[in-house]
Amino acid sequence: MLVNNYFLQNWPFPDERSRLKFVAEGLPTWHCCQYPTSLNDRVVVASRFTVMLFLVDDLLEHMSLQDGSSYNERLISIVRGEVLPAEDSPIEKMVLEIWQQMRAIDKTLSDDVEAPTFEFWRSQNAEARLAKKSIAEYLEYRELDVASQLLLALQRFSQGINVTKEELASVSEIELNYTHHISVINDILSWDKEYRASKDINAEGSIVSNIVQVLANETGLDYDGSKRVLWTMCREWERNHADLVAKRLEEGCSGSLKEYLEGIELQMCGNELWSRTTFRYNAPNLK
Repeated sequence: MLVNNYFLQNWPFPDERSRLKFVAEGLPTWHCCQYPTSLNDRVVVASRFTVMLFLVDDLLEHMSLQDGSSYNERLISIVRGEVLPAEDSPIEKMVLEIWQQMRAIDKTLSDDVEAPTFEFWRSQNAEARLAKKSIAEYLEYRELDVASQLLLALQRFSQGINVTKEELASVSEIELNYTHHISVINDILSWDKEYRASKDINAEGSIVSNIVQVLANETGLDYDGSKRVLWTMCREWERNHADLVAKRLEEGCSGSLKEYLEGIELQMCGNELWSRTTFRYNAPNLK
């Protein structure tokens, strides 16, 4: 309720139906599923941060790529302290307030969230979103668009985990495997919502960019058949994750790195749990 009330009191929802839809989607529960071991003093602000990302993403659906790019670049400038929020923009004020709250808790780990957030915001409006891609090209594109490095940095912030650059480099293969898994799980389970949006919203920001479409185009399978193939791929990435982690643990690692690897697995589980149950993806009449 703390997170929901914060947005209900401050975010400029256009009407009462939008406010009810926001509550029904259960966006704050995403953070609890994704990061179940978040520290008590960080869970509220980190959840506000992720809800803010969801709501900004919803705004971009109704914009051209150029307008969306300008919008996100302004948010980046605000977070960097280059410009102040506009007096008449509650969204800009909230974005800055959330960042300031995170910095007050842990400046070092919140700073680590900045760069991947900016990369994510820029990827949302990149021309590459519209380009036709092979499966391999799409997975590479999604490394930015699914914000995997942002999610991993937010995990470290939420759990208060400090690991060295060398330790992170040593698990890059595990992180890449995780990225493929969460991006494809997200694509499978959000496909119906994205497909409906592409039909209902006449804007570049709503154009479908989803591996279900990519696989269907490449193989001639229908969308349901493509989903079944993709589910099999996800289960193989899970097996691969277990093998990669076991190998890395055999080499020896710090307690912090082990905790980080455990958190990555929890993310993979939580992402699927939330995506399977949220009304955001699973209530077609919730508009």
